[in-house]
Amino acid sequence: MPGHNTTLHTGHRTRLILVQTLSVMLASVICVRCTGVIDIPLPAITTLSLIVLAACVERRATISIPLASLVIYYGLTLIMHPEPELRLRVSRFAAFTIGLLTFSPLLTTPWLRLARVWTGKMMFWILVIMVAASFTIWIYCMATGRQMSDTTFFYYGFKGVFEKGMTLSPIAGFVSVIVFHNALVSDKSTHAAYWTIATVISIITCVAAGSRIATVAMIAAITIETLLMMDCLKKHLAGIRSRILATAAILSLAALSPLALQVIVHKNAIGDSHDSLIYSRQEIWATRIKEISSSPFIGIGYANEYPRPSWKNEPGKLTYLEPGSSWMSLLSYGGIIGGALFCWFISATAKNLCRTRHSQLTPLTISLLIFFLVDGIAEGWLLFAGALMFPLFWLTCSIPFNKYMQ
Repeated sequence: MPGHNTTLHTGHRTRLILVQTLSVMLASVICVRCTGVIDIPLPAITTLSLIVLAACVERRATISIPLASLVIYYGLTLIMHPEPELRLRVSRFAAFTIGLLTFSPLLTTPWLRLARVWTGKMMFWILVIMVAASFTIWIYCMATGRQMSDTTFFYYGFKGVFEKGMTLSPIAGFVSVIVFHNALVSDKSTHAAYWTIATVISIITCVAAGSRIATVAMIAAITIETLLMMDCLKKHLAGIRSRILATAAILSLAALSPLALQVIVHKNAIGDSHDSLIYSRQEIWATRIKEISSSPFIGIGYANEYPRPSWKNEPGKLTYLEPGSSWMSLLSYGGIIGGALFCWFISATAKNLCRTRHSQLTPLTISLLIFFLVDGIAEGWLLFAGALMFPLFWLTCSIPFNKYMQ
């Protein structure tokens, strides 16, 4: 008969394998869903997230009071504003809550920390491969002279292996911030070279996919990361090989940028023809501002956007405007109270970042949060669990709450 310690060790190892397997499955399903190749409904993601949570629950748990307050308040907005489509909005709120429990520091246990690490790592590597594959397709399209009217392009940009260009662009920007960080912290010159090549690929792909806000967010994040890690950059540039590599990277960006900028130039031209640089967001933002003005203090209720005629021009059918901005939606759904609760959570995150300021992950975390802050101005993923950026943002927010950083 095995001893008590042996039994505990075996049980721990079995649970470890279970949590890692479930985390890898969750990351894979989330990434595959954004390709559109397989129709994976949001309830399937929510169910798998619940299974991960069940595998990670234990007595040693901590709760983020700011996030718990935010979830409770947005739940109350469904009671304060039950109409219309209450059942649909409740299902979306349930997915949002389960998503926060899985990816954010709303609930934290040692096993959940491990699950988040594995989910984040797996999502990163899958997204790196997807961005690289998209870049390869883009190079092929440029070499063969394909135009924007071809199926590989959409009005809003090149889509690669993703379902939409509006998904590829911010994902490529997100990846670029991480691979650039890896290039700066790499001890071996060969590893630094690989990560530098990955940085060039992801930057070009972000621009080619055509999202202007994602491109601005990427530039802002990489700039902040460069400033925070200037010592690492100077150390790398001390060697002749690193200087040659950096020069080659800059020349590659300069050579490919005119081709990559085609979609953004096209968008700007459309905006100029309508006398508005934000033409693609003008109607959505005007609607969000109207919603905020109608109930500035408590908001209009979670996922309670105004309907409009269907974009497919189907008689008698209505559709709902996409959020169009994470921060406007935050205020639209929950008003000043909801915005204040989110700021409370961000301040707690900032305090934890200060406590872990000597960690190697802190500059990366700050840079990624800057990226999300800027990208969220024109993209509404913050409160929608079905968006690919949703788990990436909340996983990033969970990093400063990880004791392993300290």
